[in-house]
Amino acid sequence: MLYGEYRIEDEIAVVKEEVREEVRKETWNEASKHEKLTIARNLLAKGSTPEFVQEITGLDMETIRELQK
Repeated sequence: MLYGEYRIEDEIAVVKEEVREEVRKETWNEASKHEKLTIARNLLAKGSTPEFVQEITGLDMETIRELQK
């Protein structure tokens, strides 16, 4: 891009899209984690072992142990 072709509006549009994408990713990750925690709670309530819950959800054992309290 030549110096004369630079427009601040274009730069702002790029940054806005980058921020939107980051927010989408964070929202997806939070929803996914919430869903995994819900599944883990349900499995534990039905008597599943922590190891089984970890295998199914991918959560770490520390998180699963916290859910058991």
